[in-house]
Amino acid sequence: ITVDADQRIWLAMHGSTSIGRYDPMTARWTVVNVGQNCHGIAADAAGWVWAACWDAGVIRLDADDPMSFQVVAGTGGRGSKGM
Repeated sequence: ITVDADQRIWLAMHGSTSIGRYDPMTARWTVVNVGQNCHGIAADAAGWVWAACWDAGVIRLDADDPMSFQVVAGTGGRGSKGM
């Protein structure tokens, strides 16, 4: 679990292949299917959310547009865990 600079709460939803974002200002959830089981999640001050995923490696999401995500090159393979 992490909180971004806009106070939105993010969850790495292991077992669902999804990452969730809850916005307390709108009381709305956004759930993104990233196709991987992610274990760890962290947000940075530049507006990125980072997730450690089992087979993909590290996934980077845009905090304002979580549907826009990509696997970080060179991080693939089994065993990414924690952030």
